[in-house]
Amino acid sequence: MHQSPPKTWFLTANECEKAVKDWKMKKTQFPRIQKLIHPTHVFYFSEEGREWIKEHNDYNSFHACAGVHNGTFVLIIRPLDR
Repeated sequence: MHQSPPKTWFLTANECEKAVKDWKMKKTQFPRIQKLIHPTHVFYFSEEGREWIKEHNDYNSFHACAGVHNGTFVLIIRPLDR
């Protein structure tokens, strides 16, 4: 059964900061992590996300950090030059 890719969120700087803080709080307790991360899930980097980072980043690399947004574990991609 084919599943559609997960949603790509474009978070504001404040939402990113909140998501990272929320992850730092939740990662301290393993039962919370088990509720957020399914062991077979992977991160999906959409074409839309790839184009966004390409347009907003002058480098070949980018910064990535973990966060929790809307009760979901997320990978936050941020330009190195912003």
